[in-house]
Amino acid sequence: ELARRWGQLLIHPKESLTLDLFDEQGDETELPCTREAMACAIIAGCRHRLLTIRERSLRALKDGFIEYVDLRIQMGALSSAELICMMRGNTELTANDLLACFKWPHKDDSPEEEMRAGFAAIGSDV
Repeated sequence: ELARRWGQLLIHPKESLTLDLFDEQGDETELPCTREAMACAIIAGCRHRLLTIRERSLRALKDGFIEYVDLRIQMGALSSAELICMMRGNTELTANDLLACFKWPHKDDSPEEEMRAGFAAIGSDV
């Protein structure tokens, strides 16, 4: 919806728009009613929505990859098998483990229950 509205501004620029409508940190001076001004405002709006308001989260994500944290003390309490399981997860899945992930509808369930589950139990007592 936003992309469509902003795209329309490139085709049909409007008067009396200000940069702060696209970027909250932009100024309130009126933009010229030109395609170039609208393009700059849209770029500022995209930068604000994709980078500026997410900057703290993106920086924390980046720091999580590049920052060195010595975890030897915290990990020292775990066995090798526990560390392997934590890093790789469960490498084996039994049929019962898989079946336990689903709420199976019963043959007696109403059509609404079957629709909610996404499938019907036909000819099976699973």
